[in-house]
Amino acid sequence: MSAAKKRKAVSKKQPGTCQAPSALVRMEIDGTPVTVPMGTTILDAAASIGIPIPTLCSHPDLCRSGNCRICCVRVEGQDALQSACVYPIAEPIRVTTGGRDIRMVRQHIVELLLAAHRGTCTTCRRSDNCELRALAASWGPDHLLFEKPEDCPEREDASMPGIVRDMDRCILCRRCVRTCSDLQAVGAFEPVGKGDDITVGTFAARPLKDSLCIACGQCVVRCPTAALSVADGTDRVFAALDDPRRRVVVSVSPFVSAAIAEEFGCPPGTWMESRLVTALRRCGFDAVYDAHLAGNVLTVAQMMALLKELWIRFNSLEDTRRPILSSACSAWVRWVEHFAPDVLDWLFPLRGPDDLMGALLRAHGEPDATIVAAVPCTACHLEIQRNSGTGAVRGPDAMLTTVELARMIRRSGIGLSSLLEGAFDRPSFAPTDVMPRYPAHGPGSAVASLFIETVTGSRADIRFEEVGGDPGLSVARLTVDATAEVPDWLYPYIPQFNCLRGDILFGRVSGTAAARRMLSDIRAGGVFSRCAFIEVSACPDGCAGGGGQPVPTSPDIRRRRLEAVHAAVTATGSGMHRLHGAALAVPDPQRLIGASFEARGRFLV
Repeated sequence: MSAAKKRKAVSKKQPGTCQAPSALVRMEIDGTPVTVPMGTTILDAAASIGIPIPTLCSHPDLCRSGNCRICCVRVEGQDALQSACVYPIAEPIRVTTGGRDIRMVRQHIVELLLAAHRGTCTTCRRSDNCELRALAASWGPDHLLFEKPEDCPEREDASMPGIVRDMDRCILCRRCVRTCSDLQAVGAFEPVGKGDDITVGTFAARPLKDSLCIACGQCVVRCPTAALSVADGTDRVFAALDDPRRRVVVSVSPFVSAAIAEEFGCPPGTWMESRLVTALRRCGFDAVYDAHLAGNVLTVAQMMALLKELWIRFNSLEDTRRPILSSACSAWVRWVEHFAPDVLDWLFPLRGPDDLMGALLRAHGEPDATIVAAVPCTACHLEIQRNSGTGAVRGPDAMLTTVELARMIRRSGIGLSSLLEGAFDRPSFAPTDVMPRYPAHGPGSAVASLFIETVTGSRADIRFEEVGGDPGLSVARLTVDATAEVPDWLYPYIPQFNCLRGDILFGRVSGTAAARRMLSDIRAGGVFSRCAFIEVSACPDGCAGGGGQPVPTSPDIRRRRLEAVHAAVTATGSGMHRLHGAALAVPDPQRLIGASFEARGRFLV
């Protein structure tokens, strides 16, 4: 196989993976011997022995493309420099990562990237962690050789709530294209034009809001510059805080608490919740609430609806078996509206937890307050728009992602690490003896855990296992051998639990590309077609990898954030039904918790 074909094969593999190691290859990098599995790229081989090779277009979540060429190295016997990120090692070779020719090529590449990148670094949202700026500091010239004309028209698109797209800062690395097409199976971005006129755009040059975009923000957390960034909504919140006539409160997602410390130089997974509460009070918020309470309300509501559905199926003469899909993720709902409107009636018609928390606060004690939600996701803005004008109780007035919240704290002159610990305010709808959190991994496992605890009267260890080696698809099999008595609060939904004996499957899906594979499996009668309930998150690793979380992102970083959230929750469902009952004790609870979805049509990606 030629070197070009080998590189092409590597680029089509799954992100961050190599071919199954059929053999080991011994090679040298800058005189250092190293043995690696056959098919390993030079970039990965160098990283394994601590030799840094600069890269820009490469990302651990994406397949390799070799677009930027900044990772060029010299392979002995090759006339031209090779891209380390897509060069598979198939035989013993000697690699040189430095030297005058490599240095000059990298410097020239940076010069060209800077020429195509018009941006004022001092005011850029990504100035402190811009990958291009870091490369320019190491490999860039002392002065710019190619200046971009100042009279070029600005190409900023802020049509999508929560996301700003600025093509003047685009360096054509195509991370957004690979993220949107390969990782998320959406395809909102594509290369447009040829030669010097090539750009990254949307179909028919539509604004982002009118494209296929689902606002998941995964392109934002993988963009190396500020070509894609989180919109800044802090000015609006500051204006509310500065108004003495207003009462301003905020609810905080636990996934924000697990990630915000990264914005202040702390390692991923640093739990900063108690100090974050103190920081928000110092910013001027009159009350700080835990949004996990709304998640608990949703968990109970979904379990009750699931029990009712299973009872109906048990007594039905027709086979109505079909999975019930979660609707807590706004980006996932928008994906279904776009690409799979025929399964909209499979979704629970419920709000997401952050939107619901705003509605609960407004219905219980904070009717006139300005409510702000601190969220890990850029798509939550869409949920506010979706539920407005539908007769539903209004949710939050504003949403701040983790990145925006950190920006707000810094502008207030506050450092998190030096603060004393604080505690959340308790909303009026939360009974004082109810454990505030339940349990660990996400809505799917929470529903499964509460289900088995309620039906059997005892807790169980819920273990999700990958389906077919796919990290985005997992299933947990729960076996019900003996059942408990049906509590009074559940009797209107299901009069007895005996019908639930046997195996019950719960599914969990991470990423919309995995969701596409899940729907295909259901239609083919696969394992997911036998699931009672499936939790779907649009982002890899769920809210831990949301589009509003700090940059950079990687599987390891997201794992640490999840571990921080897991360590902070309490694994008991005692009294959660009373929390649910108190929260929905309003004249029309459907206006409070319900949501409506709209079939936008089927698009082919």
